[in-house]
Amino acid sequence: MPPSPPSASGPAFSRVSAIRHPRFCARLLAAGAVMGVLGGCKLVDQRTFDPNAGRPPVPHVPHHPGPKPIAPFLVVRAGTPEAEWRPVVTHAAQVALARKPGVLFVLTGLAPDHATPADQVRALGAVASGDERAVADAIIAAGAPPLQVQMQVRTDPGGMRRVQVDVR
Repeated sequence: MPPSPPSASGPAFSRVSAIRHPRFCARLLAAGAVMGVLGGCKLVDQRTFDPNAGRPPVPHVPHHPGPKPIAPFLVVRAGTPEAEWRPVVTHAAQVALARKPGVLFVLTGLAPDHATPADQVRALGAVASGDERAVADAIIAAGAPPLQVQMQVRTDPGGMRRVQVDVR
């Protein structure tokens, strides 16, 4: 019987002889060692440097609300007779100046919202030239230099017309 023709992949040999071949055994051992070493490695990716990478962000919710608003030093509501608020403002200004001679009185005239900008300007002007100016004059008459009295006006949605006095 004639010998069998060689296969297309190479010369014919038995499996037993290939396993016993020294170069094959060395390569097999080297491949096994490399697989054993690399199998325990961690791949370097974006989570190597940032463990939260790729995860959806978690919004930060503060545990407590912001600080409570500080109540104004004085509040003079519109329509209060001057005979009622002037002695209180004078006494408060004198006490504040006695404790801190360089105190700054910040007067804020507040007016409610109006339908049109023209009405709003008129309302703010009335607060500034009327109520707020009278309170500022009372503070200056109590002994505060005019440079220590700061005046400002703004709208207060839903509020009523008034003058707040803060000290700094």
